[in-house]
Amino acid sequence: MSDQRGGFLVCPACNGQLVEIRVGEEQVAIDRCMTCQGVWFDFFDGEASALARHVTVLPLGGFEHAAPGACPRDGAQLTAQPYLDAHGPVVERCPSCLGLFARRERIAALRDFHERMPDPIPPMLLHSIWARLWRLICG
Repeated sequence: MSDQRGGFLVCPACNGQLVEIRVGEEQVAIDRCMTCQGVWFDFFDGEASALARHVTVLPLGGFEHAAPGACPRDGAQLTAQPYLDAHGPVVERCPSCLGLFARRERIAALRDFHERMPDPIPPMLLHSIWARLWRLICG
């Protein structure tokens, strides 16, 4: 069951409206909350920290987020966890669809994390990523 109201996706942090925006040279569609400016990345969008490099962080005053909410795609409870490895910024991941939500204040941290990632990704980190995805998919 997706968390949609009136035909739009609902932000897991503030229940605001998620609106599709296009980022990067390839114009990948991601979803940004118009209230709290958090960003939803579907697992098929691409590597979230690379996409975060193209997200403009807009000023926002006095907004406080609630605890992790429901996935805007399937309604599952999101869980807060480090992105990719123990040193990654904390994001909120859906255990069923593997999408992730980055709160506004985490977008810059995702960008910074991307800049620190080695190129190419070391085999052990890549193995860790695939193992985590496998556990999420297979339970």
